[in-house]
Amino acid sequence: RTSISAFDPTFEYAVVNQKNDLYLFQAQGNTVRQLTHDPNAAESVPSLSPDGKFVAFVRDNNIWVVNCESTEVRQMTKDGAPE
Repeated sequence: RTSISAFDPTFEYAVVNQKNDLYLFQAQGNTVRQLTHDPNAAESVPSLSPDGKFVAFVRDNNIWVVNCESTEVRQMTKDGAPE
């Protein structure tokens, strides 16, 4: 299942969730970049930074951030718990 999850303020970029991974779609140039690479870990609630350089998202009840250029993923919290 594919869903568009977030847009930047200019609507030039969109974050797309496809098979539990996040992708960055750039409208101008019609390019797609895979941001996350773990189909066994579901990512949700993605939010694109205003400058379009980072995407924050939730994985395993924790906040993560991925760099849109390098696709480096960093875990920001480690104590997330289900509600």
